[in-house]
Amino acid sequence: MNIRTARPDDFQALIPLFQQIHVQHVALRPDHYRPHEMPVPEDLFLSQLENPDFALLVAEQGGLAGVIVLKEDIVEGSGFVFDKHYLRIISLVVADTHQKQGVGRRLMQAAYAHAETIGCDKIELGVDDANQEAIAFYEALGMAVRSRRMEWNVTSSRETTT
Repeated sequence: MNIRTARPDDFQALIPLFQQIHVQHVALRPDHYRPHEMPVPEDLFLSQLENPDFALLVAEQGGLAGVIVLKEDIVEGSGFVFDKHYLRIISLVVADTHQKQGVGRRLMQAAYAHAETIGCDKIELGVDDANQEAIAFYEALGMAVRSRRMEWNVTSSRETTT
């Protein structure tokens, strides 16, 4: 397996991966994600490749077996909060045909190495509570929950609050 930086000519081969993860997101959160045939437009993909804050890494194993999209973020601290320099995992997807073969682990290891290279303090990601398989994967790598984002759907909650 080879992990490398994505190239512009990878876009067509990545479309099925982008669609695969989008379908999963729609299934988990139909209130948030709209079904869409092209969830990642080519211009967005190309702009991320050109933006130095982003890193897109692909796993090659008989074709493109996975992709991880990373973004470096810096948050200035204040009198009571430290500065924060972290790498955010925007998306990680492994082709259905290559799951449970170490592709995701290798992409996460590459993300960790990238974070070290650019001097990040932490790596963060968001994962839906319903995605227990992904949560187990991240925990097996040593990641831990540091906060929980909660929501209150106002439009469907009106009856319970009046």
